[in-house]
Amino acid sequence: STQAKTLFPYTTLFRSAHALTLNADTLAISANISGTSTLTIQPKTATTTIGLAGASGDLNLSVAELDYLQNGFSLITIGSATGTGKITTNAYTFKDTLKLINGGASSNGGIEIAGALSVLGASETSNNLTLNSLGAVTQGAEITAYGLELLGAGATYTLTNTDNAITTLAGSTGTVSFFENSGFAIGTVNTAGLTTSGNLTLSSTGTVTQSNLIAAAGLELLGVNGIYTLTNTSNAITTLAGSTGTVSFVENSGFAIGTVNTAGLTTTGNTTMSSTGTVTQSQKVAATGL
Repeated sequence: STQAKTLFPYTTLFRSAHALTLNADTLAISANISGTSTLTIQPKTATTTIGLAGASGDLNLSVAELDYLQNGFSLITIGSATGTGKITTNAYTFKDTLKLINGGASSNGGIEIAGALSVLGASETSNNLTLNSLGAVTQGAEITAYGLELLGAGATYTLTNTDNAITTLAGSTGTVSFFENSGFAIGTVNTAGLTTSGNLTLSSTGTVTQSNLIAAAGLELLGVNGIYTLTNTSNAITTLAGSTGTVSFVENSGFAIGTVNTAGLTTTGNTTMSSTGTVTQSQKVAATGL
């Protein structure tokens, strides 16, 4: 690991298949860093804030410094499992799979996506993004990734930029509100399926499918003319609500049509519900066909 403020100012670092960890509260990068294993950049002090691509932070990496991270790492991790300082990123396109993490429990500063964040640089098409925090995770610009994994017990994810572009969503966390209008699937991104201890809101004007379970206290489905085909028999929710296009939903433990931000379930197309359990309602169902 490296603790000095300036890292390799005169020479290129090639780690081949060996993992590399840079452990410092401040860091300057002025030469290429490359490898085919993992790269971890983490603060020494848990409360150290992190700023990427010009964003404010004690451990600060500019666009020029991030550009020195060469394509080829199996995973780039920025932050630490014990960190509590806020992570903020401005617009940047990473060339490898990326994890942003501040997993410490005390006064967690959360993560802010302040600029467009992509992990699909260098013509990559299958890189994933993992966000792992115990704080609030927000965005002011879009996320672009093949897979998006949301982690952190009790965290609140508000990722409601309509320009988000992903293929697969997964995770295990507290509360999630996620918008993506090109269509996506609940599947596996390291974690199988999407589990929230609180409510889960999905919004899309495209098609949303699943290959793995959804487990949530409440599930809200939104998006004008969205098509939701959520027919995994392991789905486990308590309350279903929303306003969208077409819904096909399977859940065999039993659930209720109620209020999850939206009161009741309204679809401009058909609604299909299937359960081997008991289905009740405290709010209306309004659909072309039921």
